[in-house]
Amino acid sequence: MTERHLVVVSVDAMVYEDVALLSKLQTMQPLWHKTARVDRVQSIYPTITYPCHTTMITGVYPDKHGIVNNTTPAPGQKSAPWQFFRSAARGSNLFEAAKAHGLTTASVFWPLTGKDAAIDYLIDEYWPQQGESSEQCFRDSGSSEEVIEKIIRPNLKLLENRHRQHPFCDAFMMQCAADMLLHFKPNLLMVHPANIDAYRHQTGTFSPQVTHGVHEISLWRRSCSRPPMTPASWTARTFSSSAIMVR
Repeated sequence: MTERHLVVVSVDAMVYEDVALLSKLQTMQPLWHKTARVDRVQSIYPTITYPCHTTMITGVYPDKHGIVNNTTPAPGQKSAPWQFFRSAARGSNLFEAAKAHGLTTASVFWPLTGKDAAIDYLIDEYWPQQGESSEQCFRDSGSSEEVIEKIIRPNLKLLENRHRQHPFCDAFMMQCAADMLLHFKPNLLMVHPANIDAYRHQTGTFSPQVTHGVHEISLWRRSCSRPPMTPASWTARTFSSSAIMVR
């Protein structure tokens, strides 16, 4: 049987109007006309990044998986700690299901994946805590030495000291995701860019900056690997014609 591969790209805060624009961009045209699409979906409540992305990989609502915010409630504290690690969520997830069926797994900046034992190639959405270097923070959140050596270290120049600044962290994660495809060819890869979400927080729901963010997503899809991916090279350089991309 042909080995199957799935790439899931969840663009944080991308809405229907963004998708309509994305579909018209030249860099997306080779893929767009070969897709099946659902144009509108209804989100969960609360519609916050970490609850939403935990629901995506568990298939259950927040009352079941237990993630209702990006941060852990901390009454009396000026800033609440973020929930970085797999242990915060209840129940099983898609990575565990894939591993149970003998598949290889990878994740880049997908929320709440820190130290997830079911992810073979992991770069958690995590940033340096007090005293941590950029490289050490990924090691502390579960990245293997192989991932650090082959994926993270060569791309740190895109990120250094800008872990929470967009689009720098997004450029880093998309390049890391492309390199994972080339080096490891995982059966499942999930990646979570958040540039559009950041621009909406900073400039409003619809703005020139948000439009620019949609163009960034399109360009990263095309050029995040070395050399740039084309529809033909996607098949030749990653896995096979059975690869599926989901956004």
